[in-house]
Amino acid sequence: MTARTAILLGVLAAAYVVVLTHFSPLALQDFPNHLARAVVIADLIFHHGREFGSTFSFQFQLAPYILGDLVLAGAVELFGASTAAALWCVLAFLALPAALVLYLRALRVPPAVEFLLLALSLYLATDAFFVLGFLSFRLAVAFILIALALVEGLRREASAALYAVFVLVVITGYLVHMTTIVFLTAAMTVSALVRLRFRTTTVGREALLFLPVALVLAWQFLAAGGYRDSHDVVAELYVWGTPLSKSLNLLWDLRRYRPSWDALTGALLLASLWSARGAFARRALLEPATLELWALALTFLGIYLVLPYTYAQAAFVDVRALALLPILAILALAATREGSGANATVRATTVVVTALLALVNLAYLTRELDKASTWLRPYRALVSLVPRGSTVLPVYTASKEGGIRPLLHVAEFLVIDRAAVSPYLFTGDTGAPMTYFRYRHRPYAPDEEWYTRHLDAVEWHRVAADYGFILVMKPFDFKRISVDPVSISSNVAGSLLTLPRPPAP
Repeated sequence: MTARTAILLGVLAAAYVVVLTHFSPLALQDFPNHLARAVVIADLIFHHGREFGSTFSFQFQLAPYILGDLVLAGAVELFGASTAAALWCVLAFLALPAALVLYLRALRVPPAVEFLLLALSLYLATDAFFVLGFLSFRLAVAFILIALALVEGLRREASAALYAVFVLVVITGYLVHMTTIVFLTAAMTVSALVRLRFRTTTVGREALLFLPVALVLAWQFLAAGGYRDSHDVVAELYVWGTPLSKSLNLLWDLRRYRPSWDALTGALLLASLWSARGAFARRALLEPATLELWALALTFLGIYLVLPYTYAQAAFVDVRALALLPILAILALAATREGSGANATVRATTVVVTALLALVNLAYLTRELDKASTWLRPYRALVSLVPRGSTVLPVYTASKEGGIRPLLHVAEFLVIDRAAVSPYLFTGDTGAPMTYFRYRHRPYAPDEEWYTRHLDAVEWHRVAADYGFILVMKPFDFKRISVDPVSISSNVAGSLLTLPRPPAP
């Protein structure tokens, strides 16, 4: 990759960073919920639960997701919630291109392939998982690539220092997200089998590489599984989807908010791949390195097909494998197409088309973030009227946009801005995988989407008993509230209502 193309990538990445920080804190679907949890954990750790100690508890555990929460909580304490949110989103965005640099260098791909994948990473790093607010998962993808890069280096030359780094990456990735260890196990197993078949590695070397992964897996199933309390509300729900939904969801990485924009960026993605076809290195299809890449790509396709869409503790399970599939598929294609090999230069057409994809995707992202930010300002103005420490029932009424509910968890700004109590934080006792973080006393919580799902089984007498305020989005039909609230304030985003306290018995 030349200095000019490197500068171009740097400028494009910087443009994304400017947009992400400008609109921070971002109203990415689940992100406000995760940020609110970090705010609570920061209070519990650094201030002895001054504001949240009576409502929440935190217990250190060597379990997935905890490291991200601790890092974000530390950033909240040091910089405040808004700056911490910006830093976390930028880190989640930059993690993929940074990890790809290491992985592509470890594979020693031609410069043209390196430029193509790094340019595409700006698009792939803001995929559906990013706009869903699954930022820990985006970091997990980066950890998987970093670990695979280290495996490549260790297979070429044994090094105690490099092995120690590999062990640290495996453990860190596991503590950030469970997916890291699951997908890394699959990738390393398939890679080892291919190399053993062609006798380019040894059983002893692969066993040594797999040792830290096996130990972490053993910890997860033999120890960390015991963190779950018998009283936790975990639904026994497994949904695999249909052959049609599985086929349609193969395009998961291309989908964000708007089908028309998704089609445009998808077309540009195909155009960029087509423009780079002549720069791929010539290799025989049956060459070991080529077969290994194809085996990895097919493995993650198989993981997608086999896994359920939803299971007891998580949603969007199977499609997570698709976050790695495009990268591996492009590398596999690069190893079997004709071209001028390692000396290939980046074609001007490829530079133009991939840069255009990055810019159009940035414009798309900016449009949606600006829309959400504009709506969020009056909503947070209502939040600012809530007395600190109050118990508030938020009511979500917004419609779905594409595959995203961008405003689903914006009510958690009640926790972030006013230290209020909301019943919808992700906690271990509610079935979320964060077993280290729990409600001590959770107020009555009707289904979070009761309004949009047209569920009328809300026990309003319990609402009146547990809450002092209701914060509803607009549009809203007040006839669906079976209590007698008093409006405090209303604007274009919603209405803040107060509930009369029930008479003392």
